[in-house]
Parts: sequence; C-alpha cells; structure tokens
Amino acid sequence: MDVRNDLEEIVVRMHPVLAEYREALLRAGAQAAALSGSGPSLYGIFSSSREIEHLRESPALAGARLLDCAPLGHRAYWERMGLPLSD
Repeated sequence: MDVRNDLEEIVVRMHPVLAEYREALLRAGAQAAALSGSGPSLYGIFSSSREIEHLRESPALAGARLLDCAPLGHRAYWERMGLPLSD
C-alpha cells in the first residue's frame, strides 16, 4: 500500500523523531504509515486492532500517544454527528 504526503519530507527534516516513529510503525507490521496533514500526527494502517496491541509497550514509540481508530462510512458519520442524512 502506498500513501503519500507532500509535506512529509519537509516536516520530517525539521522533526526527525517523526521518521523514527513512522519506521517503528512499519516495523511493527503497518501496511503503510505516513504524516497526517502538516503534522505532527502520524498514522499506521493495520489489518486489525490485535496487531497494534503490542505497540503500547514498544520502546521505539515511548512518549507517543497511540489511538486505535477505524474509518466510518458516510451514513455512520452523519448519524454520529446527529445530522440529517443527505444523498
């Protein structure tokens, strides 16, 4: 899986620890890992929550805040926001 962020190279040059975190995600089995937006958040794409359980104990990610998230479809997003559905 290939993900790309045009700003990542610039931001990582300024904050090299982000490259270390990204590599740690990939070594831990992420299918892809990249900078989100203009930073400082990184994300890793894993097949399941079970795959990321051991990351919380990883010395390579010490000090990082890890969140387990899943994408929402259009309908679920609108329902969670309490907004009327639109087509």
